[in-house]
Amino acid sequence: WMFTGWLLLAFFCVGILFGNFNAMAMEPVGHMAGLGAAMVGSITTFISLPLGWAVGHAFDGTVLPLVTGFAVLALLSLAADAGADLIVMGGYGHARTWELVLGGVTRTMLRSMTVPVLMSH
Repeated sequence: WMFTGWLLLAFFCVGILFGNFNAMAMEPVGHMAGLGAAMVGSITTFISLPLGWAVGHAFDGTVLPLVTGFAVLALLSLAADAGADLIVMGGYGHARTWELVLGGVTRTMLRSMTVPVLMSH
């Protein structure tokens, strides 16, 4: 029950935080706030639909596609926010049979990056 209470508090705080971020994003278009809210909602929906479909389509009964999707999308978001020209990361490989059973994050990362990646293996 403590964990459930903590999650409830965390999601409540995140909801308040993102609501304020949307209000700050619409501040420049305050004279037409309705249009600004509709544009922010439409753009985030059109961006999130194909990304959510890709993560959902990769679901194979394990949590690995979800974790991989979060990791890849978080790295892409950080790279875009920072204006990164290159991502440097380490990679670790397993045997082919092991990757067939559990999946491989390294291959997914290299396939889906939109900026150059320097990987040390």
